[in-house]
Amino acid sequence: MKFIVKIILALFVAGIIAAPAGAEPLEKLAARLQKGVKKQPGIKIAVLEFVYHDGARSSGSSIVQERLTTYLVENGKLEVIERNLLKKVMDEMKFEMSGAIDSKTTKELGKLLGVSAIVTGTLNDLPDNKTEVNARIIQTETGKILSAGRAKIERAWTDMPPMPAEKLAMEAALVYKGTDGKLRLVHDGMTLTSLHNYGLYLRPTQDCYVYVFQADSRGEVTRLFPNPDFHTGGNRLKAGEDHWVPNDDELFELDKNTGREMVYVAASREPLAALAELVTASAESFKEKFKSLNLMGVKGVTRIEPGRTRPFKGKAEEILTDQFQAAGNFYYTISFEHQ
Repeated sequence: MKFIVKIILALFVAGIIAAPAGAEPLEKLAARLQKGVKKQPGIKIAVLEFVYHDGARSSGSSIVQERLTTYLVENGKLEVIERNLLKKVMDEMKFEMSGAIDSKTTKELGKLLGVSAIVTGTLNDLPDNKTEVNARIIQTETGKILSAGRAKIERAWTDMPPMPAEKLAMEAALVYKGTDGKLRLVHDGMTLTSLHNYGLYLRPTQDCYVYVFQADSRGEVTRLFPNPDFHTGGNRLKAGEDHWVPNDDELFELDKNTGREMVYVAASREPLAALAELVTASAESFKEKFKSLNLMGVKGVTRIEPGRTRPFKGKAEEILTDQFQAAGNFYYTISFEHQ
């Protein structure tokens, strides 16, 4: 079995507004985006800073945000959330944007910010000393893309390189309880029997969402975390906090079905609706859905120095943990033979 372990702008106006001749690229971009929402007047909008595909930011991230906000306010037909107020609300709610967003996150943002539409956007540096700005207007309630546009701006706007996004890192250990009652690390490919109960230790460096799945030799996949049937806690996991799956007081039991078990652990800065909705599945459909998420796998995940942690509250012994990190959302797997 397996354990599995972004910029917003909303532009809604009553009619088409053409950009004036000689207008700068972002002013023209705003006018083009408005064409997709001309039949929806009186919409409240938010403009968030633009990031690169990997979540990195530069000084241009906030410049794009500021200029688009200005153009929307100058038009006089839109209610626009003031930038500082917007940041304050999101900071208080501890909401992070770091790339593309799904429909569930879009809906959550709409409720959080009190807006009817957002636009997710990204920056992309080009060889000709220009930066491409891509924007999409999204309806928060439905997640529907209403319009899209792009513009090229001079990179001279930003005299500093993109700031690398803080890497998402996590300590993790799959452990089993021996016949002597002690917990030991499960190494990839080792053998366990039905007498060995097991669990998973997780400690992320940032608040994140984690999904744990296990696939058995019969081709059946079950989500182990989060899952109330196994008395687990829920997402989101807090940075720097120890977390045990299923919980601090229990371990999983292996059934009588022998064979190879695969554990997937997926870690993400934002909720992954495809995994949150998947409780059980066939191995084939699970792999297909999992692959579609384009999470960083073995080549994109760096293994860092192993560390040690106490296995359970009140216990004095320690276990060795693996530590993984990646620039974006990632997953890793571990397998064992069930005999």
